Amino acid sequence: MNAEKPVPWTRPDVLPSGWTSERLVCRYCDPALAPAMFEAVQAKRDALLPWLEWAKSDNTTVQQCVYNLERFRRNAVDPLCTEYFLVISDRVSGEFVGGTGWHAICGDSAQAEFGYWIRGDRHGQGLCTEAMRAHLTWGFLPQDKGGWGFRRIEAWCAADNAASVRVLTKLGMRLESTKRAHRWIDGAGWRNSLGFALLADEWQTRSEK
Repeated sequence: MNAEKPVPWTRPDVLPSGWTSERLVCRYCDPALAPAMFEAVQAKRDALLPWLEWAKSDNTTVQQCVYNLERFRRNAVDPLCTEYFLVISDRVSGEFVGGTGWHAICGDSAQAEFGYWIRGDRHGQGLCTEAMRAHLTWGFLPQDKGGWGFRRIEAWCAADNAASVRVLTKLGMRLESTKRAHRWIDGAGWRNSLGFALLADEWQTRSEK
């Protein structure tokens, strides 16, 4: 079967503005949110470990949060950027709830990876699943409708991170691969990583049901 190679994906001329779900809103980083970010991380920092390596030594002061948010803001306006970090907030209270983003964007294959974190004192409320469901919809949405227009989206997590595996499974993402002894986890040693993925047409079919 002959098939023409598709036109490579390119970044939208105007960045998609973000997404809103039932309880949450997601927008690009603003350094003015640094105190709120610091408070969110400090609320229950231990709950972010050992899965999020940065929680051990980064964002330990408001100044570090300012630096990171400003760096993320500058990245977003760089035409060559392949990583976008966004802030997740409570839709009603405005509380800083967590973060997400797009990573490892590949234009030739129109795909990206996403990651996420939710402040420790709000774990167990279903916020991560809600947020990432909205994030996937945003990622697959065509650019002319306010989305990114990705064809394929991936996510990786530690095999031992049961909560993260549960979120990706609830989203209907397919477990595609295992990287053996791929990441170091303090207190556990070298552990496996799991790779999940979903295609745009699969998400569209699921959304229409």
